[in-house]
Amino acid sequence: MNREIRILIADENGELRKKVKELLESRAAGTVSEAENGDAAFQSIKRDDFDVVICDAWLPGIDGISLIRRSGEYLGSRSPAFILTTQVPSQTVFVEANRAGAELCLTKPIDYSA
Repeated sequence: MNREIRILIADENGELRKKVKELLESRAAGTVSEAENGDAAFQSIKRDDFDVVICDAWLPGIDGISLIRRSGEYLGSRSPAFILTTQVPSQTVFVEANRAGAELCLTKPIDYSA
């Protein structure tokens, strides 16, 4: 039995969340939820069973890298796959995100045409 993929988009930019959600839903990617800050994202992750979390590095409240770490500590091996996005293409941010458990780091703006 196939289970629908559950995705969480955590970014303070409402327009960006809407655009990514619409893109994912148009490609039948699964159920897409949103969070406008790191605290709300962490509560959603604790409450729901997400497969993927797309989060900004500079979230208000809990930042993206801390969100990845806390989720891993809280959920262990059940932690979702994280994609970290950032406007600052910093090697330090990418290394820290990788150490925290991010699967992928993307620099904004992201080309959604592919």
